[in-house]
Amino acid sequence: MKRIHWAAFAVTLLAAVSCRNPNDVGKDIESSLTSEGNRWLGVASSSEVAGDRVTQVILSWTEALGRLKSYTVEMAKLVKDAKPEDIKEYSGRIESLRAPLESLLSRSEQVSLRVPSWSQTQVSNALKEATQSLNEISTAYSTIYGQAPNRPTFQVKIQVDERLYDTYGDCVGLFAHSRDSNCKIAATEGCTHQTNIDCVKRLIADRSSWSGLNCTTVYESKEEGSYEVISEWIKVGLRACQATAPIFKTN
Repeated sequence: MKRIHWAAFAVTLLAAVSCRNPNDVGKDIESSLTSEGNRWLGVASSSEVAGDRVTQVILSWTEALGRLKSYTVEMAKLVKDAKPEDIKEYSGRIESLRAPLESLLSRSEQVSLRVPSWSQTQVSNALKEATQSLNEISTAYSTIYGQAPNRPTFQVKIQVDERLYDTYGDCVGLFAHSRDSNCKIAATEGCTHQTNIDCVKRLIADRSSWSGLNCTTVYESKEEGSYEVISEWIKVGLRACQATAPIFKTN
C-alpha cells in the first residue's frame, strides 16, 4: 500500500514539474532568440575566417536554432491545445514574441563560407537541420498567431577550403614504426587535421630513449593484477600540439 502511495506521489510530482505555461516557454524563446541572433552574427562575419573555427561557428548557430525551434513548437502546442479563456492571460507574453520571430523569419542575408574538407559533411548536415528548424519555426508561428509568416530567404553557402593542409596523416605517420602499439593507438585518437607536426616531432624526441618510444603505463591492482594503459603524457602532449591557427598548404 505504501509503495502505491509513493508511486502516485511521484507521478503527481513529475506532472507538476513538467507542466509549463506560455510564460515559462516564452522566457525560453526570448533567451533562445538572443542566443540565435548572436550566433548568427558569428556566422555572417566569418567569410574571411579559415579552419575549424568556421565549423565551430556554424555548428554553434545551428544548435541555437534547434533549441529555439523546440521552444517555439512547444509554445504552438500550448496555444493549440488551450481554451481561449485559458490562454488570454498570457496574450501579452505571446504577442511580445511576434516581432522578433518575424525578424528571424524575414532574414534575407546571403553568406558564403569556406569549410575544411574533413568537416564538409558534418557542416552540410547541420545546415540541412537548420533549414528543417526554420520550417518548423515557421509552421509553429502560423499556429501561434493564426497567419503565415514571411519565408526566410537567407542562405549559407559552403565550399571546401582548398588552402588548408590536412595534417592527420602526417601526424599518425610519425608513430607508424613505433614498437609500442599504444603509441599508434594514441596517435590515431589524438592527432587532428590541424596538428603542429614540428611540435609532435619535439614531443617524440623528448620522450624517446635507446629502446624507442614508450607510450604504455603499467598499473598494479589487487583485484585485477597488473594492467596497461596508454600513458597520459602522450594524450596531453598531442592535445598541446593542436594548432592554434590554420595550417595552409605551402605550394
